[in-house]
Amino acid sequence: MSKSVHWRTTRLTDDVVKPETPRGSFTFGFGMQTCKVKSYRPPNTTGNRNQRGFTLIEMIVGLAIMALLVSALATGITQAFRAAYFQRTGAVSMDEARRIIPIITKDLQIAKSTSGSVTLNPEIPGAVFTITFEDPEDDTPIELEIIYTLDESNLIRSEDGVDRTIGRHVREVEFSITDPGIVEVTLATWTEKNEATATNNTWTVYQRPSP
Repeated sequence: MSKSVHWRTTRLTDDVVKPETPRGSFTFGFGMQTCKVKSYRPPNTTGNRNQRGFTLIEMIVGLAIMALLVSALATGITQAFRAAYFQRTGAVSMDEARRIIPIITKDLQIAKSTSGSVTLNPEIPGAVFTITFEDPEDDTPIELEIIYTLDESNLIRSEDGVDRTIGRHVREVEFSITDPGIVEVTLATWTEKNEATATNNTWTVYQRPSP
């Protein structure tokens, strides 16, 4: 049996008040003897019976708050990755510009003449910019040509029939003759044809006077 029985014997007299029977127990007597039986309840191992679980509304509200937090976190991470991407690709565009500018500047400084104002753009087929100069190392100076063309996003420099790619990710190159011996150059570069990574560089080159 899961109940334990506690016996207590008392003699009933006129001066003795019969104690109140506690809840969960009962008494019975025979003759002058009293038998008290007390029920036994095993300890509650499942916790407080007054403890309650989550309601459906509380669970829905909790899930909604969690969804908002996850959405905000995902947005922040996405923006951080985009900023890092644009910073990296923008740096690539600037590196290309720094590589191209000295080459064009040097060619224009030694130029004897140019083909005039020209815009090199992939949407303008056949556009070329020609620089004519004399080879100073030759005893009898002969005129040589340097031709700039834009093949998609690759800037090609051709000298003496040899083509060399001097820059990539080039969107446009504009040569403008503002005055005799003065050339203004605008170089636009970008990465993966993304406007957010585009960089524009404009500088002026003064041609060296002929000796």
